[in-house]
Amino acid sequence: MLTGRAVSLEYLSNTIIGVENRFYMQIATYWPRHEDDGFGGWSYGSAIQYYVRWEEWVEERFDSGGDKFLSRSIIWLPAVVAAGGYLYLGQSAASDPTLLDEAFVIREVVDTPALRGNTREVRAYL
Repeated sequence: MLTGRAVSLEYLSNTIIGVENRFYMQIATYWPRHEDDGFGGWSYGSAIQYYVRWEEWVEERFDSGGDKFLSRSIIWLPAVVAAGGYLYLGQSAASDPTLLDEAFVIREVVDTPALRGNTREVRAYL
C-alpha cells in the first residue's frame, strides 16, 4: 500500500502500462511482411487481428533508414509488430493488404518495455 507521496517506479510502471492496455478498444488487422515475391514486391503473412488504440496523428518522424516522414497515425498495440508490415483499422480477411485503400504500411515501430520487463508499450507509426 502506498502512503504519502512516496511512489515506487515499479508501481508507476505497472499502473501506467496497465491502464494503457485497457484503452485498446478498436480492432485492427496486421499483415507481417514476409519475403521478396520475386517481382519487385513483397509477400505478406496471414492477417492477424488485434485490439488497439488508433489515433490520427501527424508528426515528423524518422524511419529505420533515417529518412524523414510525416506520420498519418499512431497505433498502440498489445504485441510487437514490424516495420514494413501493414495495418488496417477494422477486420479484414484480405490476403494482400496493398489492395486495400485504407491499409497503410508501418514506417516505424517503438517498443518500450516496462521497468520490470513484464509488459511493454508498442507504438506503430504509419
